[in-house]
Amino acid sequence: MVTEPTVAEKIASRILARVGIAAIWDAHVAAAAAYGLGKMDAAASLLEIADAAEREWLNRAELLARLGNLTRRSRLSRRRDQPRAVMGIDPKPRTRDKQYWAERAA
Repeated sequence: MVTEPTVAEKIASRILARVGIAAIWDAHVAAAAAYGLGKMDAAASLLEIADAAEREWLNRAELLARLGNLTRRSRLSRRRDQPRAVMGIDPKPRTRDKQYWAERAA
């Protein structure tokens, strides 16, 4: 059963998309500051957003782990080399390619 995301979950998702994982810590710090100023409602709301952001972050990490730890880098590097291969140009060698450096040294 799929439930509608709460307002805190929607805000947390947007903040994570814009700022990244630092948003979780920033929300906790802001909640502590609000609590220190006596703004209990604001502190509770910020903690709810921080908790929702943390759950979202952990869910994303778990999903990536279940998908077999696919890395963005490998997919992006294939896409980067694809247009060059279509044009008949060899893909740019990577600096860690031992064969490339061995040929350059010879």
